[in-house]
Amino acid sequence: MVMGMTTSRAPNAFAFWALFVLAFPLTILQAVYTRLRAPRLPPVIDNAARGTIVVDGAAAAPFELLVVGESTAVGVGCAREGETIAVRLAQAISTRRACSVEWQVIGANGATLSDLEGLLPSRTRQSPSANRHALVLAGANDTVSLTPVKHWREGMIRIRNLLRHRGVTKIYFAPVPPMWQFTLLPQPLRAVIGERALMLDFARYAVAEPYPDIHVLDSDFPNNPSLLASDGYHPGPEACRIWAEQVAAQMD
Repeated sequence: MVMGMTTSRAPNAFAFWALFVLAFPLTILQAVYTRLRAPRLPPVIDNAARGTIVVDGAAAAPFELLVVGESTAVGVGCAREGETIAVRLAQAISTRRACSVEWQVIGANGATLSDLEGLLPSRTRQSPSANRHALVLAGANDTVSLTPVKHWREGMIRIRNLLRHRGVTKIYFAPVPPMWQFTLLPQPLRAVIGERALMLDFARYAVAEPYPDIHVLDSDFPNNPSLLASDGYHPGPEACRIWAEQVAAQMD
């Protein structure tokens, strides 16, 4: 299900490769320098962490939320578990639906979409549940790794199939982070990486088209630099709160 675009500008593959070739020597130096000087913020949620938001007297079965993803999923950029996108989203869903929410995180700092496949091992097939939803947060690491768009699309489908195997009935793919806004990255590296991120972001729509259980979110990543974490790269606590409210509204 296509729910809208995250930006008014379509990606331009020619522009990306032209920028990449023309700026290659400088961007390589910038990438190495940035990697060396970038602050190393730790995750605040472990892989397979889980919790419950309890609403006393709620008649409906608990909403089951699985958050699968890269560094944002495990709370890099936040100081404590309660500030992370997973917990914030569980709280927002609980408030909007007046229901209890059982949440779980499956993810790792630095994970690509391929890495996430390895974190979703096959298990005994679970019966589909209308209450079981998954949010997939990915794309930043595939962007900087220059994952081919074709492989990215194929990886999304494999993630979808693994989640369906776990009984998930609704799968939400979040926007690829708008890396052209990340203050950690100097120019022209930021422009090159940003154009690549846009290419992966738009690829989500083609993947979702034939699958009614895939929902492409169009929530806007908070773009105020003050909402970024201290590393200028990850969303900070307030950005996670704003983002979670947007995602919860679209999950309705």
